[in-house]
Amino acid sequence: MDGTDRVDAFGTLCHSMAEVKTAIEVASRYSPRGWVIKADLSHASRNRLLGTAAELRPEHLAWLRSRFEHNECVYVEPWIELISECGLQFFIARSESTEHRVRFIGEAEMLTDDAGHYRGSVVQSSESNDPPHDAPQRNIWQPAIEHCGKIAETAAANGYFGPIGFDCMMFRCPTTNRLWLRLSHDINGRLT
Repeated sequence: MDGTDRVDAFGTLCHSMAEVKTAIEVASRYSPRGWVIKADLSHASRNRLLGTAAELRPEHLAWLRSRFEHNECVYVEPWIELISECGLQFFIARSESTEHRVRFIGEAEMLTDDAGHYRGSVVQSSESNDPPHDAPQRNIWQPAIEHCGKIAETAAANGYFGPIGFDCMMFRCPTTNRLWLRLSHDINGRLT
């Protein structure tokens, strides 16, 4: 968050059991909280496994075998201390002109429980004259808003139009104890 560090890959995309085991070892060394394994196209805390040990339980192995038998991949990452999560909403207008095609609509702070399950949102429109519910918090999301705006511009350049949402999060780095901002971890071609 202070601009001194950058991590381009937070986890590991895995296509085999051997890759998963190696990725779990790396994630466990990074975070004492353990790891999460997600289906490549998961959503809302579904299609995932959580663990703290390097050894996989029989139900974990069965879930993974099922994915790999269907030529799916999984994503392994460290389980970290979530501070706050935010959904950023944009709208891409259908237009021949590229000028003002992408518009930032607003942000919705996402409320989740300790297991990462979504429980609700606090919504703030970018067009409101009211101060954000937590003005200093808004400055925290600004780098993610700018980053996701670039992704939205790329989507528009490739022909996408309509609503598009991005999820980002602030977390505590387990090795440095500093706050980090994950600029985007979900892209949703819809209102979220």
